[in-house]
Amino acid sequence: HRQHRSGECEAALVGGVNLSLHAHKYLVLGQGGFGASDGRCRSFGAGGDGYVPGEGVGAVLLKPLSRAIADGDHVYATIIASRINHGGRSNGYTVPSPTAQGEIVSETLRVAGWDPSTIGYIEAHGTGTPL
Repeated sequence: HRQHRSGECEAALVGGVNLSLHAHKYLVLGQGGFGASDGRCRSFGAGGDGYVPGEGVGAVLLKPLSRAIADGDHVYATIIASRINHGGRSNGYTVPSPTAQGEIVSETLRVAGWDPSTIGYIEAHGTGTPL
């Protein structure tokens, strides 16, 4: 993001892969109580008691909006603002600090100049528990 703003980078290919290739992962999930007992993930929902691992791959090309438009690219989304934080000490590995989470969301909306009441959709990660 900073490289785009400073002109150091004209475009960036960003991607990720998640594969579950070894049974040890499921053993650890079971022993730690992280996996959903019924195989269903209920992020932010009642009745959730864990998550269900998934596999996938994805990649996107990032470039300044003006460049994408000039190049005739199909624009799927724009990044208005981004922030990163670390909540410090919490009640456990799977328990983020609600205070730190709230602060980072508020700060990012402020930096973006976005009124929270105008947001109609949020893509989020949840632990798969009522937490």
